Amino acid sequence: MAFTRFKEFIKSNRIQPADISHNLSESFSRLLNDKRGGIALYAGLTLPVAALAAGIAVDYSGISSARSNVQEAADAAAVAAAREMVLSNTSTSTIKSVASHYVIANLDMAANSIVGTPNIKTNVDKQSGSLTVKITAVRKNFFGNFLQPAQSTIKAEASAQALGNAGGLCLLSLETWLPKALNLEDNAKIRADKCGVYSNSRHRSGIYMKKNSSISAGLICSAGGAVRERGFFSPQPTTDCPVMQDPLAVRPKVNVNACDYQNTVIHNKVTTLNPGVYCGGLTISGNSNVNLRPGVYVMSSGPLDVLDSAKLQGKYAGFYLEGAGSNISFEPDTTISLVAPKSGPLAGLLFYQTPDKPASSGKKGIKGIISALKDMVFRIKSNNAHTLLGTIYIPRGLLIIDANGSIAQNSAYTVIIARMFKLHEGPTLVLNSDYSATDVPLPGGLRGNMGKITLSK
Repeated sequence: MAFTRFKEFIKSNRIQPADISHNLSESFSRLLNDKRGGIALYAGLTLPVAALAAGIAVDYSGISSARSNVQEAADAAAVAAAREMVLSNTSTSTIKSVASHYVIANLDMAANSIVGTPNIKTNVDKQSGSLTVKITAVRKNFFGNFLQPAQSTIKAEASAQALGNAGGLCLLSLETWLPKALNLEDNAKIRADKCGVYSNSRHRSGIYMKKNSSISAGLICSAGGAVRERGFFSPQPTTDCPVMQDPLAVRPKVNVNACDYQNTVIHNKVTTLNPGVYCGGLTISGNSNVNLRPGVYVMSSGPLDVLDSAKLQGKYAGFYLEGAGSNISFEPDTTISLVAPKSGPLAGLLFYQTPDKPASSGKKGIKGIISALKDMVFRIKSNNAHTLLGTIYIPRGLLIIDANGSIAQNSAYTVIIARMFKLHEGPTLVLNSDYSATDVPLPGGLRGNMGKITLSK
């Protein structure tokens, strides 16, 4: 009854809780210095009221802090979901999932006394490249049912939009659980300033860097975590991203005819090769200088090896890799200049490995994979592989780049999709995304809008 009358008195006189706390604190201080009788009785009556007023003031402060935290979570979720939206083949449900994950990750629910699960609604407009995240959270008030409700409803809203059209996906690691699915060591660098670098590994070190390595990209996204030891990211990686579906998995296979060539070896020759089926692979060695005519080169159960100081160049030539042992190896002193086909079954595809089911990872780790899948290791050591224009697709393989220089920097665009990556010994992999600078098309499903992400409210 006393609290009810006290509430009515406070409300009728529009007295703020902070004022109550301040005034009663001053009164209590004076009483402590008063030598006259009745101090104990008076203090006994005023202390509970002062404590109540101070508690209500704390609640008001907590509500304000919770509002700020919920708004910050909405902002972070909107930006992260907008970044996810611009990646190719991202469904609306996946975008909404990203937003929800970000809200929960950025909400300090315990510190802000938020009870239950916040209500999160994300409205996506892919046509305009914008979305809005709305959050409704409930906070428990410690002094509820006195001068305020037992709970407070806190709402926040944030909208984000992708501006411009500066690229899409440029590197994707498909491995979903092993550590170091994207691994950079020994001053290795990836430069993908206008496109996205993505790892599907859910492991906490799905992206791993050490020894002064770096990744610079329009977006860095990991389904698991990202670990760096003496390396740096620009920007900081987005973690806990949903696994991205392989955008080229449904591409039709090439019809392979009978062998046109068997175990072809070219040594110390200057020659021009024709498209066809190279059973047992193709080896170019010595001081050979080989030019490829436009078309599809099928490596059937054999590798493409460029060794010693050999040169290989081809415009509008693509490699189709099928069967055991169909991989690539470019040694350090070789010179490689390749441009993918502009039409036909491999339009936009420089290397295409058939996406059959890979061998089981088991629990062997990356060393076990290298040992068990010798024919699935693709290696670029060439210090003169400056033009690799097109898409490199090796969904079952490990791509090792251990050149000592820049790779692909003279290409209008380069996209790489592989099961796993390892870069070491100081290479700089440059992944451009200037699609308008070439007549080689980007394969469907790869292009996105990686423009600047802005908060609109």
